[in-house]
Amino acid sequence: MYAITQTEKTLFEKGALKITDQRVVFEEETYLIEDITMVDIQKIDPKPTGGIGLLIIVLLLICLGFVNSDVIGEYARIGVGLSSGGLLVLALMMMNESFAVWIITEEKVAEVFRSRKEAAAQEIADVLNKARAGAGPRSVPPK
Repeated sequence: MYAITQTEKTLFEKGALKITDQRVVFEEETYLIEDITMVDIQKIDPKPTGGIGLLIIVLLLICLGFVNSDVIGEYARIGVGLSSGGLLVLALMMMNESFAVWIITEEKVAEVFRSRKEAAAQEIADVLNKARAGAGPRSVPPK
């Protein structure tokens, strides 16, 4: 991990992501801006299987709560209703699309940011491209 020097200008910092005019630091990985050959945003479509599975569980819990309400009591029915509502919200969240920002270097392809908001992903991509434009030409060592 590189220490950020005083000559570096921080362009963006949020959570585990820090972008300066010289490097990108994400979690434990550091990428030099001059090594980044491309920045890409990808729309990640949700896999509906997890959300559909949770919806089926919610429906089963609701049916169980109403069928057995005389046996297990009013409090149990309320508990089943609340847990069903929580699972329903989780299922709907799992079915939302997200957007990932990827950087590509000669050595690897890495995801450095993910958001459910396209504008947030675009902001990160714009900051990375601005940093790349300011990095200038890559110095290639002589052979």
